[in-house]
Amino acid sequence: MKKHNMMRVASAMAVVTLLSTGLISGTLAKYTSTTSASSTATVAKWSFLLGNSNNLTTENDITGTPSWNFNIFDTVKDSNGNDETHVANKKIAPGTSGSVDLYLENASEVAAKYSIEFECTNNNNIPLKYALVAANAEMPDSSVADWKSSIADLDKTDIELAAATTEAATDEANYRLYWKWEFDDDSVTNKADATDLALGTAETAPTATIKATVTATQVD
Repeated sequence: MKKHNMMRVASAMAVVTLLSTGLISGTLAKYTSTTSASSTATVAKWSFLLGNSNNLTTENDITGTPSWNFNIFDTVKDSNGNDETHVANKKIAPGTSGSVDLYLENASEVAAKYSIEFECTNNNNIPLKYALVAANAEMPDSSVADWKSSIADLDKTDIELAAATTEAATDEANYRLYWKWEFDDDSVTNKADATDLALGTAETAPTATIKATVTATQVD
């Protein structure tokens, strides 16, 4: 009898264990799903080049130290654009002229806009005139309205250049800045000979300094 009771107790405990296991298993069981995604962006390159020829390289990048030669008075020409043989080297006088080329390229992966601001420090009022044309273009004729008495009239403001899509693709602009000091011949009325003479005989030789400031900005 005692043996039968022990078997009943053992059987009951086994049933309880099975039920408990089933309940626990049922409590811990669940569906689980997981997903993830990512996206990577690369910062667009900013590179704006400035120089004196159309063969620009990273050395011409204005975000660094560009190799931009703006020595507009280095090569003084005759008033007609020919080599000057009657005036001392790097000196200006009535009948002289000169020029310098400006090449700009947007090598960035964003669109850019540029501005060029011209200044001339000329406290003695040397009667210079200025013209801005396409690079390699001939000096405009004296009668053409391209010539300005104030160099600030040649400023360029917020001109857009498209983004480059590849290393080889660039958007560019190019200019040639001319200056001249006109020579008055005998056919000209109201000649400025006296004014020019005063400049040439001044105790301290008058000077003129031309400056160009190029600013490039990303287009929003």
